[in-house]
Amino acid sequence: MKFKTLLVSILGSIMILVLGTTLYINYRNSASMVRAGWQRQLDLTLGAFSNALTGWASLQVPDDELQAQIASALQDGAISDACLSVALRRAAGEPLFSWENPRLAAEVAELGFLRESKGGPARASATPQKAAKVDETAAADIGMATTMAGPWMEIPAEPSALTPAASRRLDPRKFQQLEIYVKSANYEPKGVAEIWISNASMMRELRTLRTAYLLLLFGAALPILLLAWGLGRFISKPVEDVAQSMRQLTEGARDLFIDETGTTEIRELIRSFNILSAEMEEKQRMAQELDAARHVQSALIPQAAPFFSEWQVYGVSLPASEVGGDFYFHELYGRLYCGVGDVSGKGMPAALSVALSLGSLKALFGKTETLDGILRQLNQTLSYQIKEGLFLAMNMVELQPNAPVLKIVNAGQPYPLVHRSKQGRTQYVDILNNNLPLGILPDLMYETQTVELAPKDTLLLYSDGAVEMMNPRRDMIGFERFQAIVQETQTDSLSEWSTAILHRVMFHTRGYPQHDDVTLLMARFNPQ
Repeated sequence: MKFKTLLVSILGSIMILVLGTTLYINYRNSASMVRAGWQRQLDLTLGAFSNALTGWASLQVPDDELQAQIASALQDGAISDACLSVALRRAAGEPLFSWENPRLAAEVAELGFLRESKGGPARASATPQKAAKVDETAAADIGMATTMAGPWMEIPAEPSALTPAASRRLDPRKFQQLEIYVKSANYEPKGVAEIWISNASMMRELRTLRTAYLLLLFGAALPILLLAWGLGRFISKPVEDVAQSMRQLTEGARDLFIDETGTTEIRELIRSFNILSAEMEEKQRMAQELDAARHVQSALIPQAAPFFSEWQVYGVSLPASEVGGDFYFHELYGRLYCGVGDVSGKGMPAALSVALSLGSLKALFGKTETLDGILRQLNQTLSYQIKEGLFLAMNMVELQPNAPVLKIVNAGQPYPLVHRSKQGRTQYVDILNNNLPLGILPDLMYETQTVELAPKDTLLLYSDGAVEMMNPRRDMIGFERFQAIVQETQTDSLSEWSTAILHRVMFHTRGYPQHDDVTLLMARFNPQ
């Protein structure tokens, strides 16, 4: 089931339930008022009828006046709408007075309340009891009993044999019989009054009232359903828009935006989606930028070291989850220039800065004789051309042909390591002047120092990512642990040695995400 259909069904059901409950309560109150009014008018008329019978019983009212008083009560009172017939006879059975409501009698015949017996017209043998609860008329019986009982009258608990036969059989659910025994002054039986009371007028008014409320309920159902449909659309339309846009977002669509409409909660949901869509678009843009930066970075990394005299050179770079600015190089211009650089920042800006740095270096190789001169001119170039806030840290060495001597200049990189093959010991090169990185101040001066190696000795240049790798406890490797790793993994093959170092470094991280590259460059003097 669609969300809108479900929502409309729920809203419509709730609104119809509320309306139906309200109308039912109002109907019950109105029906109670109708019954109370009918009973009140009936009690007043029967009170007048009771007074007439009391006067007749005490011999204060002769027979002819009694008939006039009863007729007046029947014609002027509300009992004329409720009384089907009245019959008064003497104790000996002689009829004294009878009256039948012609309008109510016609209604009885029309509604089919008469039930003819197979043996001929006769009244029901089982007359409803005075206190019996039969439909809504039981309360009327109790009221008549209270009104008409007195010292001159008696309402028997059982039907009397004096009750004359009637020419009709009446439905006890619609009519109630009241028999009154009238006594004389010496308490001798004087006569019997038989009254048949009908609640037809009250029930007719109640049916009219019920019909009016049902018509009101069904008449309001259509507007309520239309209102529920409008509310459901008002609420569900923004939700459906969000759901559709979310599907498009998961399928790769971008640049999605939804107008903020609906309730406060719906607008908050749409606002959250728009924020998510913008973030997804930004992440996609960054992913594309990082992918392009990786291509740039991989294109700048040299594929293989050139053959140079008795020197072996090997470099490797392990990229992090985000593209950084690490790179290494080895260029042959009469001498072999090697180095490891690290541009601050991530992504495409860092990759472009790496390209600018390497392009400037290649332009300077062969034109400038000294390492400090090369870095001084490179620093001036980067200070004016590199993006503000970026800088380049770099270690660069110059290898001499056929001699275990190298020149090194440092610009903000970690100190290099030298593995002394004869002693089997790895130690840091003591850099005399650890200068600032390139691209910060244009007039910086850089100094070159010379490092002598023995045959089979190995120089290791590395980026700061190698010593800053962290595990889930955010414990960094550090310089001492990295020095121990380099010494413990030493082997004759530079590629295998570099791979072993990277494996040990990554083992330390225990899978914790890293945000900096690790770059290694090894140079070994290996005379034949």
